[in-house]
Amino acid sequence: MTRAVRALVLPALIALSGAIPARSEDDRDAFVFPVPGGWTVQADTAVYGPDDLWEYIDGAADLFVIYGFERLQCATYRTPSGEEVRAELYRHAGVSDAYGMYSQERSPDNAAVEVGNEGCADAGMMIVVFGRWYLKLSSPPAVGRDDLLLLARSFDVVLGSPRGLPPEFAALPSGGRIPRSEQYIASDFLGYGFLSRVYLARYGSGEGAQAFLIRTASPDAAERIRASFVRTAGGKGSPAGPATTHVIDPHHGPLDIVVRDSDVYGILGYGNNESLRLDLLKKLQ
Repeated sequence: MTRAVRALVLPALIALSGAIPARSEDDRDAFVFPVPGGWTVQADTAVYGPDDLWEYIDGAADLFVIYGFERLQCATYRTPSGEEVRAELYRHAGVSDAYGMYSQERSPDNAAVEVGNEGCADAGMMIVVFGRWYLKLSSPPAVGRDDLLLLARSFDVVLGSPRGLPPEFAALPSGGRIPRSEQYIASDFLGYGFLSRVYLARYGSGEGAQAFLIRTASPDAAERIRASFVRTAGGKGSPAGPATTHVIDPHHGPLDIVVRDSDVYGILGYGNNESLRLDLLKKLQ
């Protein structure tokens, strides 16, 4: 079933009579922007890809490309009262890529909104991730959060993304995790080129500690990452339990690495909080 046919049978949340497709001669799967009742929309004709995204967001395009950016389509909405809302819809290569880009731009000060896989808002803005799609809404102060949420939920209906975080986060401990602290780091985690595709979450209170997961292709690849950590610590590493190596990283302090088959887990940032460290180690070993 195509998106257009599917949209016809959706609840009255979306009035498709006002939907205008963004067009691209080389893209037959152009997204049809949903339109809540009483709103209007005008989609941009331009569709941006990795090679020309800089024309739209010069200075930030490189980061998007690192996170598997594939396509950007934009539209301008008008609310029933005539206020303007700008929508930017980014498509990424996968669920983790879209979530990773969202997690790079999310702020701890943003208010959580219940839509999509995860979303947050501040004055005049709302960002939401829907599977492999990342939506950014911006508006003048006269547009309230409820209006932006109504618009975001219309995207939710059309995109039909599953709820929840990328499944890899389920492999990290859930107990003691700071809500909405999860991040996906595509490359150069901790500034190291050997650390990519990292799933990260925070634990404890305040800054607390960080636990991360890297899924590799084989046990040998996982062992190579452990060895790289030891090299950064001047070749010094000590056992800290089953399959666990403790190192003192010259830039990040005490760090524990746990290798389980092809998976590499790590704990860092715990400072002098030995009880938090031991609790996380127990859950990861």
